[in-house]
Amino acid sequence: MNTAAPRGRRRNVAPRSFRPGAMLAALMTSAIVFSLSQSVLIPLIPVVSDTYSSTAAESAWVITAGSMAAASFTLVIGRLGDTVGKRRMMLFSLFAFVLGSCICAFAPTLGVLILGRAIEGAGGGIFPLAFALIADFYPRADRPKAIGAVSGMIGAGAALGAPLGGLLGQLDNAIFLIFVGIVIVSLLALSLCIPFLPKTRGSGGKVDWIGGGLVSVGISAIVLVFANGSIWGWLSSPTIGTSAIGILSVLGFVIWTQRSSNPLIDLRLLVSAPHSVIYVVAWGGSLCNMMGLLAASGLVQDPEGLGLDSAQAGFALLPASVLGVAGSFVGGDLVARVGELRVTLIGQGLAVTGLVGAAFLTPSIVWLYLWMGVMGAGIAATFAALPNWLARATATSHTGEVNSILSIVRLLGSGVAAQVVAQLLLIAGRPLGMAVDYRFVFLTTAVIAVALIALTPVIGRPTQVPAAAPLWHRPDSQGKATPPR
Repeated sequence: MNTAAPRGRRRNVAPRSFRPGAMLAALMTSAIVFSLSQSVLIPLIPVVSDTYSSTAAESAWVITAGSMAAASFTLVIGRLGDTVGKRRMMLFSLFAFVLGSCICAFAPTLGVLILGRAIEGAGGGIFPLAFALIADFYPRADRPKAIGAVSGMIGAGAALGAPLGGLLGQLDNAIFLIFVGIVIVSLLALSLCIPFLPKTRGSGGKVDWIGGGLVSVGISAIVLVFANGSIWGWLSSPTIGTSAIGILSVLGFVIWTQRSSNPLIDLRLLVSAPHSVIYVVAWGGSLCNMMGLLAASGLVQDPEGLGLDSAQAGFALLPASVLGVAGSFVGGDLVARVGELRVTLIGQGLAVTGLVGAAFLTPSIVWLYLWMGVMGAGIAATFAALPNWLARATATSHTGEVNSILSIVRLLGSGVAAQVVAQLLLIAGRPLGMAVDYRFVFLTTAVIAVALIALTPVIGRPTQVPAAAPLWHRPDSQGKATPPR
C-alpha cells in the first residue's frame, strides 16, 4: 500500500514571522465579504429596477453577470496561483474585487453596474486560494479547524446576504450604501492579506491561456443556461444555442488539454479517485442545500402558508443559517479528531434527518426552521471536510487547481437547484395540493442525500491515494522526467 507523499510536492515553507492566526483572520474576512456580495443583491432586483428604470429580466443580469464571471475566473486564477504564487493571485483577486465594487457603488447606468459585477467576479479566486494557502502552510493537525473557519465565513456571508439586502433595500440609495460597505470590508481584508499572507513560490511553467479561454466560455455558457433557461424556454433557440456553445467549448478544452504540453489542469485530477468522487459529493451537497432552502423559503412565502415577503422570509430562515455556520466550525474541529470520512457521513446523515423532518414533522413553522438548521449544519460540516480531503490527497503544486474545481462544482450545484425545484413542483402540483408539493421536494432532496452517503465511502482514505504528478513530471521515452519549459 502506497502511503508516500504525492510526487511533485513543493512545500512552501512558512517564514519565522508567520502568524497563523493573523493569516486566518485575513482569509476569513476575504471569504465572508465575497460570499456576502454574491447573495446580498438577490432580494434587491425590484430596487435595481426602480433605480435604473429597467425590467426585472434586465435587472437580473446583476446576479447572472457575477455568477458567470466568478465561474469563469475561478479555475484560471486558481491555476495561476499554483503557477505564479497563491499570495500574488489572492491580492490580485481582492484588488479586482475592490475595483468592481467601487464601479458598482457609483454606477450611473445598469450597464455599468453589470460591468462592475463582472469585474467583481475575479474575486471568485478567493475561496480556492484561501483553502490552498491553508493546505500549504498550516500543519496537518491545525488545518481542519482553519478550513472549517473559512467555510464558516463562506456560509455566514451567504446567510447574511439576503436578510441584509432586504433590510437595506428599504433605504434610499440602497445600491450605493451596500457597495460602499462591501468596499470598506474588502479593503480591510486587503489590508490584512498584504502583511500577513506569507510569500509563496509558484511551480513555474507557461500558462495555458487557450485552455483557460475555452473552459471559461464553456462554464459561462452553462451558468447562463441555468440562470435563463426557464425564461427563454428550455427548448428555445437561445437555450439550445447557448448549451451547444458550452458543450462544444468544454469538449474543445478536453481535446486541447490532452494535447497540450503545459495544460491548465491535469485531467487526471477530474477523473481519478479520490478527486472525482469528492467533486460529485460537493456538487450533490450544494444541490441538496439549495433545494432544501428554496423549498423552505417557498413554503413560508406561500399565500396558503405564512404569506411572508422575501425579506421577512430571509430573516425567518436566519436562525437555520446560523446553525449552518456553527456546523462549519464544529465540522472542522471534528475532522481533526475523527477524520474526513466520518465527518462527511455524519454531515450527510444530519442533512437527511433535517430533510425528512421538514417533510413529515413540522407541526409549526418553528419546527421547519429547526429541521432546516439540522440540514444546514450537516451540509456545512460536509463542506468543512471536503477541502481537507483534497489537501491530503493533492500535491502542493496543484492545491489551487483542485480547490478551484471544487468551488466551480459547488456553484454549478447551487445553480441548477432552482430549476430542479421548479420541475419537481410542477410534477407534484398536478395531482397534489400546495402543502404536499413542498413535502415532495424535501423527500426528493433526501433521496439525493442518501445516494451521496452511499457514494462517499468510495473516496477511501486520502493518504492511500497519491495525487497525480504534474504533467511535466511524466517520464519521457527514456525514463527521464521532463522539466517545465
